[in-house]
Amino acid sequence: MIRERVCESCGMPLRDISDFGGRNLENKYCKYCTDENGKLKDFQTKLNDMVKFITSRMGVDNSVAEKIAKENMAEMPAWKHIFE
Repeated sequence: MIRERVCESCGMPLRDISDFGGRNLENKYCKYCTDENGKLKDFQTKLNDMVKFITSRMGVDNSVAEKIAKENMAEMPAWKHIFE
């Protein structure tokens, strides 16, 4: 059993090997935040992905979704340096 961790880019729980980027248990990021090789996607790509996810789940417009996404990302280890 894998000790539960969370993605350091988006906060998604990493519960199973299939959740880890590149299916690598050592990866700090989830399959949604990484490319097919497990490498973290760039900030703008992830911001755009999160905005789309938030608008689809919460039914808010893009400007509200972007604000929510940036607030979340500012707390994530992968992106803190961008918001400092």
